Amino acid sequence: MSVPSSSFWIGVLIAAAGLSMTACDHGVSRFTAGDEDIELSGRVTDQVTGEEVEGAKVSIASESGTEPLRTTETAPDGTFELVASPAALGLPDEVHVTVARDGYISFASTERTATLQQPIQFDVALEVAVEASGQVTDLDEGAPLEGARVVGLNGERELFETETDADGRYDARYGIGAEPQEITIRASADGHATVRESLSFDREIAQDLSLKRATFPGGSGTEADPYKVAHAQDLQDITFFRDDHFVQVSDIDASGTASWNDGRGFEPIGTLDTSDEALEPFTGTYDGNGRTIAGLTIDRPNEQGVGLFALVAAGQVRNITLRDADIAGGDEVGGVAGRSADEALIQNAHVTGAFTGGDWVGGAVGVQLSDAEVRGSHADATVTGTEGSTGGLVGWNGGGIVHTSEAEGTVEGELAVGGLVGSNRDGGRIHTSRASASVTGEGFVGGLVGQNIESDVEAAYATGDVTGNGRVGGLIGDLRESAVHETYATGAVTGESAVGGLIGAVRDPDVSAGYWDLVTTGQAAEQEPFGDPDTVRGLSTGDMQGAAAEEHMEDFDFMDTWRVRPGDYPVLWWEE
Repeated sequence: MSVPSSSFWIGVLIAAAGLSMTACDHGVSRFTAGDEDIELSGRVTDQVTGEEVEGAKVSIASESGTEPLRTTETAPDGTFELVASPAALGLPDEVHVTVARDGYISFASTERTATLQQPIQFDVALEVAVEASGQVTDLDEGAPLEGARVVGLNGERELFETETDADGRYDARYGIGAEPQEITIRASADGHATVRESLSFDREIAQDLSLKRATFPGGSGTEADPYKVAHAQDLQDITFFRDDHFVQVSDIDASGTASWNDGRGFEPIGTLDTSDEALEPFTGTYDGNGRTIAGLTIDRPNEQGVGLFALVAAGQVRNITLRDADIAGGDEVGGVAGRSADEALIQNAHVTGAFTGGDWVGGAVGVQLSDAEVRGSHADATVTGTEGSTGGLVGWNGGGIVHTSEAEGTVEGELAVGGLVGSNRDGGRIHTSRASASVTGEGFVGGLVGQNIESDVEAAYATGDVTGNGRVGGLIGDLRESAVHETYATGAVTGESAVGGLIGAVRDPDVSAGYWDLVTTGQAAEQEPFGDPDTVRGLSTGDMQGAAAEEHMEDFDFMDTWRVRPGDYPVLWWEE
């Protein structure tokens, strides 16, 4: 991409003959021919601030690129005036006016037409000139990279694109129409990772960048030819290639990560640090290919966004197995991802191990937002949260989807503690899923969901024991303004206040086809009435098992969603 010229050209088509030239004072240049002058006037302003630009040079020439025949400067109010005679310019078909000022750059070329004696008025808003320079090198060897592509961005708008020279250096000059808070410099080169650096805006930017060379055992990182991942170090190197595509080609023993980084272990792929908004998501795809990652260890109790991936946004992680992982972080902690957002998909993930954090801790995902989805996944883990929103599979589901998934093991937390999901809020959806984890918390404690607000639960069940203080339920601890359909709970429920076999506390609920085992839950009746009493009720163990379930849990869809099993409770279709 070529850099724009530093002048603003305006071509004026005129027709005249037999004219002569004189000059006048006060910064106004005049070409005269009796009464047949052509007047050009206007105002020059700063496009960023809108303020007048004093001292901008306005010149006129008969041809583009030739020596100007007359020059003036803008007044303190940014105005200028040129009065020209075609004869004095050599009777050209076109004359050219340039407007230039140090620290500014032009927009583009413009042509204007006029007949003799027609005044020509034009205003010019000059773009602010910004210069960017630096060097691009290989991260491992320090050698300069020739031909690396360097792009400057203001948000999504491309400001410049250039390539590095033999010394790895780049220099670019470009204009901006509005002063941004920050500018991003992006560099890429064949066989290397793409690197982005976001900088506070300045009219002179100097930024060096180092690119990680791809050392994966195969592939090129495209969707058709993904990078191959075979070792723990390959996993770590993904952080430099977060936009690319990967496939795991062998089982990985990651137990050695316990000693990495002075005992802090594996560094999560990408960055999630909302304190300074340093968000560097994984946006590519990772296919675990049914292979195992064993013994992954992370010990970063003061960091946010801790897991194999710190943040997955609009990316996909599928067919992945984490076995015996040991992951500890601050907030937003999960085996696969600390946070999943922007329609990201985590599919067919299988996780075992121990996961510990403060707020928003889950066996697979700490926080799920913005229509992100966990589908067909399973966690068998010990999940511990010292503050709020702790779940066997997902800690906080805010507007995301949990589908055909399950969690077992042990879940312990303070507030909003659930066997599958700690908090299900803001339009979150849980569908065709189950939990058998043992759940313990202080308040808002449920076998499936701890707290459910303005979100839906459909075709789900919980069988784990639930223990809490207040708002404790076999299925949901605290339910507000939400729809819950085709659910049941069987685990023992213990609490001090607002305790229920199915739901602990409710407000404006829409509940139907909900059942709890009167015997195993230890809850003979709900604390407060809710739902349709014909379809929301406690049943005996015998009425909920085997063929009797079809008769007594008659509002379940036993054709497409549920299956009966002899001597056992109903299961979901995908469990067969």
